Amino acid sequence: MNFQTTISDRTVLKYYLYMATKWAHLAGPIWVLFLLSRGISYTQIGLLDSFFAFAVLFGEVPTGFLGDRIGRRNSLLIGIVLLSLSSFMFAFTYSFYGFVVLYIFWSLGQSFQSGTDSAWLFDILKEQEGLDQEDYTRIRGRGNALGLLVSGAAAIAGGYLGEINLAIPWIISGTIVGLGFFIVLTFPDSAQFSEDSDEKPFTIMDVLPVIRERFINSPLGPFVVYVGLFFGVLGAVEYFIQPISVDMGISVTQIGWIYGGFTVVSASVSYFSEEIKRTIGIRRWFNIIPPVLGVLFIAILVFPAVAIPLFFLMKGARNGSSPLETQYINDNTVSKGRATAISIVFMVHSLFEIPLAVGAGALADFTSPLTAIILLGILLATGSITIQLWQDPVSEPDNDIVMEESQSTSND
Repeated sequence: MNFQTTISDRTVLKYYLYMATKWAHLAGPIWVLFLLSRGISYTQIGLLDSFFAFAVLFGEVPTGFLGDRIGRRNSLLIGIVLLSLSSFMFAFTYSFYGFVVLYIFWSLGQSFQSGTDSAWLFDILKEQEGLDQEDYTRIRGRGNALGLLVSGAAAIAGGYLGEINLAIPWIISGTIVGLGFFIVLTFPDSAQFSEDSDEKPFTIMDVLPVIRERFINSPLGPFVVYVGLFFGVLGAVEYFIQPISVDMGISVTQIGWIYGGFTVVSASVSYFSEEIKRTIGIRRWFNIIPPVLGVLFIAILVFPAVAIPLFFLMKGARNGSSPLETQYINDNTVSKGRATAISIVFMVHSLFEIPLAVGAGALADFTSPLTAIILLGILLATGSITIQLWQDPVSEPDNDIVMEESQSTSND
């Protein structure tokens, strides 16, 4: 029993180390400033984000399918290679079209990881002795917290290095992210991908049934639309943080410290995601947070000085929502096809982010970043309230899924 516990602890430790390398992006606090320094306008930044979102849109389901087909571990390895190489190449690119290509590779790298690491963790917790699926939110939340703390340290370092040269953080990020390749090589893969597994492989013919059963006629349908709007708006607000900070007289080094502060707040919220789930509940959290954030964004019209504190609140809300979102998706999805289902959810995020990124970027060019954030706040507040009035976006887990997973666990 102690031996099994040791194996389980090592598995969780490896996951935490992987999350640390995944989040080690030194370019976080300078990426918009970096693009502006290379002659890229706000509109072009919005277009780049749209290319990124389009690539995610058309890449999420195929990469999720590959994760279900070739194994979660192999999918993660491909993602790490793409992310590491694209980060290196950012430092040596000067044209808009060059960045378009890198954004596409970058998005595909994230797509190979986005639904796969969650699906891998959920399956491993079910299959390995000494671990339990009920621990998912806790382990996932603490993994995010660790990653965010690493991200905070990386952001501070990136701010200092960015003062020297805005390209340096990209090179170091590519190196650290690449280290994750060797960590993931040691991951155990899910039992359904082992050579002696009797389970029928997930095929392309299984994708459409997953979409129909899990999203059209299930509690996930309204939820996916709701969180898609929420994360889409937050993603659009994200790239106005740096120019607004500069307009307020904050230096690049100080922005690095601000991003470090973002991650401390985010890590704290993410670390206690299990407590949030238990005390507040997934349903109450998502019914309250999106409309409240939308109203606070609108308040910038009257109180522009609250922008920076509001960004801290936004970061905490976003990272607190992420493990709760994947927990709800996992609760309503069976193991077979789980990575595909999670990838479909992130694809919907992109469907919202594409028009929001282009529209907000163009609006910021013609008016100001603060004006763009105010209008995004109006959209988030009115949209989230309208969806809640139409149908409760967060309902109880699908009983058929709960029964099927319970039977699968007992058969194992």
